[in-house]
Amino acid sequence: MSPFLNEVWVWVTAHAAGLVALSALATSVFALVVSVGSLWQNRRHNILSVRPDLVFKIHLSDNKESVIINVCNCGLGPAVIDCMEAYNGKELMLGKYAEKIHNAVYKIFPNENPNKMHLLATWFADGVTILPNQSHDLLIMTVEEWTRSDYIGAAHEILDKFNIIIKYKCFYDTKFIANTQ
Repeated sequence: MSPFLNEVWVWVTAHAAGLVALSALATSVFALVVSVGSLWQNRRHNILSVRPDLVFKIHLSDNKESVIINVCNCGLGPAVIDCMEAYNGKELMLGKYAEKIHNAVYKIFPNENPNKMHLLATWFADGVTILPNQSHDLLIMTVEEWTRSDYIGAAHEILDKFNIIIKYKCFYDTKFIANTQ
């Protein structure tokens, strides 16, 4: 054996315990880094796997005698409502709960007789949970004496002027916003 290799071998055997401890420390640090990275990836995957997605749909009823605004959770996890707002254009509607939706519709259609306008509205209070694949009608509007073409025009008018904003979150507190416009 060459003198250089002999000196290296003598040094390694003299410091064997320290080298074993140092390699054990390096292995432990590497395992800790891999473990933390794996936990971070797992948490990220869990957040994405429970992500809610609220989607609005404005349409006519099957018999084309009502305008309906519907919201559905098309995501994978439950949506927890933080707040809900209704707007006519840029004007925030005031009132209690579903009254806000009624006020917006009355402002959009000021020439209609409120006694002949039938409105069914749903308002979500803070903290309400919408489960995946769950659907709710937020507004069903029927007006006596309207024709089908009147309802088509009303649906376009509502699309142009009416806006519902729902702020919600998933169970990991990631926040989202959905609106009709």
